[in-house]
Amino acid sequence: MSDTLSKEEQKRLEEVLLSRREPEAYAIYFDLYTGLRLGELAALAVSDIDLDRKELYVGNKLRRIYFADEDDHRVVMNEAKVQRVIPLPDHLAETMRRYVEDIRKPYAERREQCKKFLSTIMPEVDFLFLNIKGNPLNKKQLQLYLDKILNEVGVAGNRIEFFALREAFRRRYVEYGYDLEPLYRPGS
Repeated sequence: MSDTLSKEEQKRLEEVLLSRREPEAYAIYFDLYTGLRLGELAALAVSDIDLDRKELYVGNKLRRIYFADEDDHRVVMNEAKVQRVIPLPDHLAETMRRYVEDIRKPYAERREQCKKFLSTIMPEVDFLFLNIKGNPLNKKQLQLYLDKILNEVGVAGNRIEFFALREAFRRRYVEYGYDLEPLYRPGS
C-alpha cells in the first residue's frame, strides 16, 4: 500500500482532475495544493477563499452526528476560535475562480432549491464544494471519486487514502524549500 503519490503520479492525477467538471475533482485538486483535513475541506465556504489576495482562511470543520434511536443524522459545524491563513499559488487561485464562477453554479442552485429541507439537518453555509444534491461533499464521496480517478491514471494497484493527498502536499511543500510550521499554526 502506498502512503503518498510520486511526482509523476500526482502530475497524471492533476491532468485528469482538471479535465473534469465535477466538484469532487476540484476538491481533490484543491487539497493537493492546500493539504487540508477532510473536515476542513468539507466545511469550506465560498467566503473562506479570497481569490484576489490568493489566500484561504481555514479553521472550521464539519462533522456528522448520528442518532442512535433514529435512522437520521445532523451535520454540525465546529467553528475554530482562530483561523489559519494558507497562501494559494497563482494557478490554484485561477482554477478556483473558474470553478466558483462556472462549474459550481448548478450545484449551488440545487442547494438553494433544497434550502428549506437542508436547514433542518445542516448549517446554513454557502459551502464551496457541493454534491449533486447541494450538500457539502463528504469523506465517502471524495474517497470513491479519488479511487475512480486513480484507476484511470494507473495508480489503482495501490489504494491511496484521501489522507495521502495531505501528505503529498506536505512533501512537495518541503521539497520546494518552504517551512510547513506557519501553515499549521493557528492565526498564521
